[in-house]
Amino acid sequence: MFAPVKTDAVRTIACLHSSGASGRQWNMLREYVGERFDVLTPNLIGYGRDLFGQGSPLSIRQEVDAVVAQIDAAGGKAHLVGHSYGGAIATHLALWHPERVASLTIYEPVMFSMLYADNAASAEVQEVERVADSIIYQLDSVYGRYQGARDFINYWSGGDAWHGMEGRQHARFASLMPKIAAEFRALADVGTFARSLADIRVPVRLFSGSATRNSTRRIVELFSEAAPRVEAHVLEGLGHMGPVTHPFRVNPLVVDHIVENSFVEAAAA
Repeated sequence: MFAPVKTDAVRTIACLHSSGASGRQWNMLREYVGERFDVLTPNLIGYGRDLFGQGSPLSIRQEVDAVVAQIDAAGGKAHLVGHSYGGAIATHLALWHPERVASLTIYEPVMFSMLYADNAASAEVQEVERVADSIIYQLDSVYGRYQGARDFINYWSGGDAWHGMEGRQHARFASLMPKIAAEFRALADVGTFARSLADIRVPVRLFSGSATRNSTRRIVELFSEAAPRVEAHVLEGLGHMGPVTHPFRVNPLVVDHIVENSFVEAAAA
């Protein structure tokens, strides 16, 4: 008969950002943590100084491998935190490299392949495809990239968020459309089903906002039903961009989960 016992504390947190952001998304979480943990905030492929060319190949496996290399350099095991695209990468890392994960804390992971597997003709899939098509099929012109960026921002941030941004922000997001188009393709093609989440053995805290999109609301439902150790929280009034718009509400809840699970479980007789 085996029972879990506590072993060495894991002091590394790896925070994975959303599409269109960068590792700097987590600067306020780093400040909140202080010296309690070592916080990694890597730029995912195509962000920061890492340019991503139109038509370049991309897979979720590539993203995961790049993060694993950073975790290995920091000691080989980490608490994973992820938002949106970063949440999907964190979830796949937990599935494919469980020995490197102490806990998983995610806000609305965009696991689009789960939506397709659930119901490829659903309204949730159709709304995601409208945004993806606007980006993917307008990459060949500067004007088209701006249009795709506008639709991307307005979908995830709500209303006419694009109109409230500065011109330099418009230009930055337009320049990121080739990478974001590749992300939509990679997320749809990875082939992860909801039932795969039964293999996640670490404790999971899963966040969503009450004012989010139907697509991510359904993904969170599927995730909550399938993962064995998931603790789901709906944050009232928040949208998909909650970790960015309301870090003072989200970050303490993220760190609380990590503190509660800062010691690794190991099997002992």
